[in-house]
Amino acid sequence: MRELLLPLLLLPLLAPALIASTEATRGLFEDPAGLSLEWTGVLISFDVVFSTVTWLFGEYLLEE
Repeated sequence: MRELLLPLLLLPLLAPALIASTEATRGLFEDPAGLSLEWTGVLISFDVVFSTVTWLFGEYLLEE
């Protein structure tokens, strides 16, 4: 049962990042190739949020 806990918790957290990365790079396959700035902004915000949470709670989580 413990082996299933990590994938079940990570799927809802990582699904928006996966969707944003595919939508951001979808524009590269179109005729005027370019990245979508909306989806790139979503990816940057995910990076900021996850980096901040890791910085705040990383030491506590590794201590246990």
